[in-house]
Amino acid sequence: MSEAQVAHRLRAAIVMDYQNIHLTAHDNFEAFGTPKHHSLIHPLAYARNVIDERNRRQRSGYPHADLVKMEVYRGQPVEEHEPKRYAYTQQELSRWTRDDRIDVIYRPLKYTIDRNSGVIRGIQEKGVDVLCALAVIRAVMNSNIDLVILATHDSDLDPCLEEAVQIGGTGTRVETTGWASSQIRTRQAPNVHGRKLWRTFLDEEAYRRCLDPDR
Repeated sequence: MSEAQVAHRLRAAIVMDYQNIHLTAHDNFEAFGTPKHHSLIHPLAYARNVIDERNRRQRSGYPHADLVKMEVYRGQPVEEHEPKRYAYTQQELSRWTRDDRIDVIYRPLKYTIDRNSGVIRGIQEKGVDVLCALAVIRAVMNSNIDLVILATHDSDLDPCLEEAVQIGGTGTRVETTGWASSQIRTRQAPNVHGRKLWRTFLDEEAYRRCLDPDR
């Protein structure tokens, strides 16, 4: 690493669309039917792998980054409808936020319930993508952040990236990250104002390092 890279390291914030990242990995890296709740991603492990891989891929003269903040957005089961799953998320929250750089923000899931039987007919995550978009914009406007990395495979958030680049100007960099494998259709970051955003890809080996050991 050059002296310039040592002297000028970027303060990085990661915004994570948790369910999108988790399910994309599960669908592509778990070929033997591992239950989704046994293949959860640990946010801090994920952040470390993203930052390490990003830094490793930088060409000479380009600054490396250090994680200063991570916001994780995820749907949360409602205790009234799913008490066990709700309790699990509370345990996860306690484990995942032991590092004060990690903040997990839950949004209650939406349920479709049969009025006659009371049986749950459907469960949906609502509003998480909007929260991620708002978090990216806030981070870009934060003078203590030099680099904002959005973790998602959701192309619906592309307009957010375009706005973030415009707001950040030359002061704050905007990048993305996601998984890569032969099964995943390569998700390239969009061209924004005439240039392609940097995207850090993590492979299956990195996925294994990102798994929550307690699940």
